Amino acid sequence: MRALCGAIVTAGALIGLGLAAFGMGTRYQALREQDLQGNLLMRDKDGNVVDHASAASIGVMSIKFSEMDRGLTTVLVVLLIATFIGLATMFIGLMYHHHRRHHELLHAHGHGVPERSTV
Repeated sequence: MRALCGAIVTAGALIGLGLAAFGMGTRYQALREQDLQGNLLMRDKDGNVVDHASAASIGVMSIKFSEMDRGLTTVLVVLLIATFIGLATMFIGLMYHHHRRHHELLHAHGHGVPERSTV
């Protein structure tokens, strides 16, 4: 039951992450930063904003995690934490399930813990 609950939590968190990714893509799809002359600005390898004609430009304009909206970053962090908790619960539940089934098998075949003698 623990593994099933962990799998359900993980599935819900992964669905939420997919929806959050869709929301971030919709929010930042028209990301264009321009200078005063109207030229598009890009980022270099270090993340600094440079002119698109610069030799250091990597050709894409991206947004840093710290520059994103506070609500989107909060949702993303909470969903990632929920995913890790769900995965941990699922794997620990499966390990505990297999451990119990192993001991049940040993008990069924008479390989249980020997009785203590009171001599």
